[in-house]
Formats: sequence, structure tokens, C-alpha cells
Amino acid sequence: MTGTVPKFAWLVTATAVLSLLLVCAVAWRVDLLGHEEEASDCERSVRFRDDNRTMWLYLLDLSGDADNKRQVKAFSKELNKRLPALECRDDNPVPID
Repeated sequence: MTGTVPKFAWLVTATAVLSLLLVCAVAWRVDLLGHEEEASDCERSVRFRDDNRTMWLYLLDLSGDADNKRQVKAFSKELNKRLPALECRDDNPVPID
């Protein structure tokens, strides 16, 4: 029996290789899903910010009478500083330059 490999050793080796390939495929898919979730979170953050900015800009348009112009301009300037428009870069929301 020297020099021969038992038949069950081939079966065990094939099963181990297939199991390793399956584990690698599952790990790759989990990593891919994580990146997709990060991109989705970023897009959701950008949409939420845009909705808030739209609401505030609408309110600014409504209060555009001559008496409030100075206050509206100051408020608009502060709004742009505190709530800048966002975009996604590398799955992170960042202010648009």
C-alpha cells in the first residue's frame, strides 16, 4: 500500500475544496451587500437633506415681502452654511462644493 492514496482521501479533499469555495463565495456576497447598504444609506441621507432644504427654501420664498428681506437673506445665508446641499462620494454624503 505504499505510494497509493486511499479513495476516501480524494473525497475528503474534494469536499474540503468545495466547502472552501462556498465559504469564499458567501463572504464575497456579504461584503458586496455591505457596500450596497452603504450606498443606499448615502442616497437616503442626500434625499433627506434635499427635502429639508426644499422646505426651508419654500418658506423663504413665502416670506419675501420688503420688510423681511434683510432677515430672509441672513436666514438664507445661515441655512446654506448649516444645511449645505449634499452629494455621495465613496458612499459618504459630502457637501457640494
